[in-house]
Parts: sequence; structure tokens; C-alpha cells
Amino acid sequence: MRTKKDKMGTDDLILRSLGTIAEVLREDNQLFFVGRVASYDPRSQELRVDLHRGRETPQGVLYGAPVKVQLHIKGQWDELLMIYGKVLISALDHWRIQVEHAVVCEEARRAFRQKVKVEGGLIRDCDGEAGPPCVLEDISVVGVGFHTKAELEVGELVTLLVPPLTKYGSRYQLLCRVVVRETSAKPGQWRYGCNFERLDQQTEGRLLKEILQLQARTMSREKI
Repeated sequence: MRTKKDKMGTDDLILRSLGTIAEVLREDNQLFFVGRVASYDPRSQELRVDLHRGRETPQGVLYGAPVKVQLHIKGQWDELLMIYGKVLISALDHWRIQVEHAVVCEEARRAFRQKVKVEGGLIRDCDGEAGPPCVLEDISVVGVGFHTKAELEVGELVTLLVPPLTKYGSRYQLLCRVVVRETSAKPGQWRYGCNFERLDQQTEGRLLKEILQLQARTMSREKI
């Protein structure tokens, strides 16, 4: 049960994140649908998530079914808010969810990163010069992991040039801040972990769509 202090903090985070993309998940983290946080009533603790991708939400979900809502806190894109609740209404274009509790996950977001292997490019923010190529290893809507010969400093800003991740995907120029620097298993290279800076909602939406497509393909292969 949430204390008054915890409830106020959760309410504030949800209200601050109105309009952001959210993933509605089953208890086992399988995706129900991708939506946007449309409204939240702190008094009733009722959350509305409108459909953002697809023609309609999944139907046949029982009243009171447990769900999770995963979203990235507006203004704190390196933090993940995981909301736990129960389904109140599962309409075709939106769901209403009774919020029970929520947790802020800083490190747990890594579990939602998608493994990739694509070659990209780097532009150092300090001098605007293009660096050597890099190879992306994993990506999410909050950050990316890659290795490269470039020697970057923790805290440094770089622009990452990312090719389409799927057949009909977009090309991206993503401003990143280096948060992890490690020696790579590849000789003469470094492995970096970066958080995205000032990622707008339109770009985030396109990126999320591609990541979810890659995740779906990965799960399909694992079931074979």
C-alpha cells in the first residue's frame, strides 16, 4: 500500500508524463499494445491510455485483469516508470486502468533494450568532426550501446548516425551523452553506453515502432 508521500510522487510523475508513449504489458511483459497516456485522475487513481499504434486494442481482456504500463518520464528520459494496475475498461481505442502502485526503474530499463548489429557513424559535439564508424549492439528509446575505435569521455555529447533498423525504417541523428566507457573485447576498440538527449516525441515514436518490430521478430524466432 502506498503512503501519502509515495502516492503524491507517483501522481506527479504520471501527470508530468501525459501525452508520452506508453507500452501496456501483460504480467509476463508481453505487449498488449502501444498507446499514449491520455489522462490520469489522482483522486480515483484511474489512468487512461489511448491507442497509438494499430487499428484497435486487444479485446477479450477480463475486467480486473492485472497489467503493467511502461513509460519514460517526461524530462527524465533515462528513467522508466512502471505502473502496476488492473483493467477497468478495454475499449477499442483506449483502456482505462486502476493504478495500484508504480516504481521508478533506473537500471531495469536495460531489460527492455533490443539487441542489434548495425553500423552507424559518430559526430563529436565538441568539434563537429565525423569520427570513425561504430557498431550498435543494443538500443532502446532511452539509450544505446555501441563499440568504436573513437576515444570518448564519460559525459561527452556525440551525435549518433543510425541507419534504418527495419526494412522500411527511418534514418536517425540522435544526440547522446556518454555514461559508460569500457574496454571492448574487440582489439583497439571501446564499448560505450549512452543516454539520448532531448529526444522529441515524433522521433521517439518512430524509434519505438522499429524496436517493437525487432522484438516481435526475435520472439517469433525463439518460439520456432
